[in-house]
Amino acid sequence: MAALRKNGQLPSCEPCRTSKLRCDHSAPICQRCIARQRPDQCVYHPCPLTKPQQNRQRKEQVRTKRKSTAADSNETEPGTDLYEWASKAPSTRGFGPKQSHKEGDGSFSPSGFLGPTSQLRDFMEQFRHHGSQSGSLGENTTDAVDPRDVELGAQILSLLEHIPFYTEVLELRFKLFDGILFGPQLVRETVRRLNILYRDAIRGSNANSRQARLSEWSRTLFQNTAAAIETHPEMTVSEYISSIASRWDMIGFIFALVGRSSYQISRNAAVLERDGMPGKHKHGFRKIIMAASDMCLQFTHKLGVISDPLAWATIQHNSFLSHMHGSTDYRSWQSLGEIVSLVFALGLHQDRVDERAPFFLSEIRCRTMISAYCIDKELSTFLGRPPRICRRYCNLQPPLDLGWEDLIADAPVRDAAVQRLGPDGWDPQDYAGNECSRPRVALLASILREMILEVSLSYDIDDLQDMVKKIRIESNQLRLGLPAYLQWPPENKTTHLSAASWHLEFLYQDLLLSQTVAKRTGQTPDSLIDTSREILALLLDIVSRQARAGNVNYLICCDLCHIGLPAAGVLSKELLRQHAQPQVPGSTPFPRSEVIQHLSVFSAQLETFFPDREGEYDTLMKGLQFIRFVLDTVLSPSTTSTLPQLDKESGDDVHIPQRVPLPLPLPLQSHGAQSSVPGTQGVDDAQGLDFGAFWEDFEFDWEGDRRVLFG
Repeated sequence: MAALRKNGQLPSCEPCRTSKLRCDHSAPICQRCIARQRPDQCVYHPCPLTKPQQNRQRKEQVRTKRKSTAADSNETEPGTDLYEWASKAPSTRGFGPKQSHKEGDGSFSPSGFLGPTSQLRDFMEQFRHHGSQSGSLGENTTDAVDPRDVELGAQILSLLEHIPFYTEVLELRFKLFDGILFGPQLVRETVRRLNILYRDAIRGSNANSRQARLSEWSRTLFQNTAAAIETHPEMTVSEYISSIASRWDMIGFIFALVGRSSYQISRNAAVLERDGMPGKHKHGFRKIIMAASDMCLQFTHKLGVISDPLAWATIQHNSFLSHMHGSTDYRSWQSLGEIVSLVFALGLHQDRVDERAPFFLSEIRCRTMISAYCIDKELSTFLGRPPRICRRYCNLQPPLDLGWEDLIADAPVRDAAVQRLGPDGWDPQDYAGNECSRPRVALLASILREMILEVSLSYDIDDLQDMVKKIRIESNQLRLGLPAYLQWPPENKTTHLSAASWHLEFLYQDLLLSQTVAKRTGQTPDSLIDTSREILALLLDIVSRQARAGNVNYLICCDLCHIGLPAAGVLSKELLRQHAQPQVPGSTPFPRSEVIQHLSVFSAQLETFFPDREGEYDTLMKGLQFIRFVLDTVLSPSTTSTLPQLDKESGDDVHIPQRVPLPLPLPLQSHGAQSSVPGTQGVDDAQGLDFGAFWEDFEFDWEGDRRVLFG
């Protein structure tokens, strides 16, 4: 008979203890573990609450490295020195040591994270203190599963027949970049495991019995999704993936990732033209995969459970939605709300230490929070809406500057990689090609973006110029504080693409600040024109170099659209204004010829790299047509111009003359020249034209385009 615990009770086996289940204390294997088909895990630990000293030291070492450049939002206000704040010593940051996650395992309760003001939190802690055993999450949740959901799930599972096709799409995507949230090694292991499960489910079946087999597997998936995910510190990647692969949220994650990848690889990729693919063609395939991903999320929501895979699936689904329907679509904004709700419910905003989470899972959770934070800032900027995540209430910590190979490696390799990191948290070696630093820089850039949003959206800014100046200083200091391999010196033509991409990001931050000043004061600062010129010139140079090499990277195409188009809009508007109103003597010369040349090349490149009629296509084409209209106006003033519009049904260009509204608050004189603006020919000098009103009449958010920071 096993020795009694200090409270006089028999000890529980490890699976029952960590899941907070009532163990029957049978030896050598309890009946509950036999029923749950986990006899190999049923062990009675003599000292279950002790932690290996080596594991404690490793976790503390990693936390110290991460905190060395962490951005502790509780100490930073808009306009403070972010550079000094990000480089503070660990001992001076925050309000003391972090609270550890003590729920006992790597799962999450149905209620989710409970903060210090929650009364329920106090009650639950008392129950745990007195050894109360609560039922396992999900023990009874599958009893009421709708049979129609089970059958629908079987239809979704039949799509796994095309796993070889999905694998080929994903591998093409991984050739471009590894991704931030879930590395290629983990994705490959998940897809491999799903393929094994699918083949096992249909083995020996025929056309008549296959649906019944898949329905049986579908019901099992509901049970697995409702169950807690058990983890331990020494858990391997293969072991963890095996425990989460057969869940609806994880299958939904893979579907969303494949769907999004179909937008990221070359539009002419042979795999997207293959016969026998789901949906018959790539547009039909995307619709089917979108529906499957959405239904997997709905299945999980019906069970009322939250988990890490659900957060990953929701983030990928949001990105897939934005690619398919565009960022202006309400579904993208609604999905962002689900992401924010999840990361808060999971407690990821607190960066809690879960002693039972393996190293790689802790790092993925850190990246999950950063992904949510960055997506929130990108979409809020695009739509001009208040952000949902405020860093004031979050303990945002930058992830380690390590590649996926090191993150999932065995302890000796991983610890050596952590030791390699410098005192500032960056890897001193040039690993820019592996995109290891992307999540760290993205976090800093998003913190700056939140400051800009506060200045741009606030109704009470008395010291606008001072706040803008401070943000610019901090942005410049952060840019200069990046490792050398992330710097972009113009003379260095061999610098990796990521350096140019981040240089563009900081230029874009400055563009947003200049636009904020212009809208608040009604005056166009020289910095707005200068920054727009620099953005456009750098983008065209990068695209030209890549085109000559025969491969234009997807990430730079995103920059071309989401950073280049706002800059091109600024220059187009100024070009039109300069055309209508001669330059005042003594003012800064406007490089008319350079701007016209760059806008012409930019228009051609934009149309070349974004031909698909999905997602942001209508918005992009609208901006493109405005640019071309301005070029026609300034280059052919004697020609009657018409403003092209998109036929929303067919997507074809329909040239319909548009009339500019004539009530003008700030008229610009036409100086005797006949106006080339459609519908205004013959307007005399006294009426004039407000080109700003003309521009606003055809609404296009030049400064708000969404930039995809996370792959």
